[in-house]
Amino acid sequence: MDLYERYRQLAVKEEEGKNVHFVGRLANYKYMNMDQAIRNALDFFDRINDKVEKD
Repeated sequence: MDLYERYRQLAVKEEEGKNVHFVGRLANYKYMNMDQAIRNALDFFDRINDKVEKD
């Protein structure tokens, strides 16, 4: 869990002010079936897209 937290903090830092986003199995640091990984990516896209449309 310590390693996960270090990677999570690094990912948050990298995402700030940059056009970089981490999604999927590796980004969530847990196993997902492919359908779950794809759903995760599509849901993330919808959130980002909604935010862009509001701006």
